[in-house]
Amino acid sequence: MKSLRSPVDRALREVLAKAREKAGLNQEDVARRLGRRQPYISKIETGERAGMYVPEFVAIAEAIGADAGKLLDEAIRLAKPNLPTKRPPRKRRRK
Repeated sequence: MKSLRSPVDRALREVLAKAREKAGLNQEDVARRLGRRQPYISKIETGERAGMYVPEFVAIAEAIGADAGKLLDEAIRLAKPNLPTKRPPRKRRRK
């Protein structure tokens, strides 16, 4: 069965995990700051839990001490080569 997870979803998980590591935090640290348990963070980072709500993404970014907007920009840049592209409409020739 084909995965329903998008390139942006994968990139979001990747940038959150990298930002967490860069901040010197482990999953337990982040979970504690959110009032959650460590498996919550693990399931998000590994993709075991499909998708993430925007408020969750922002809360996790804040718990890490990262700017959610910058992380989102980074994830989109990372995912862009893998995003499906639409062909531009053809220009009609005039007779």
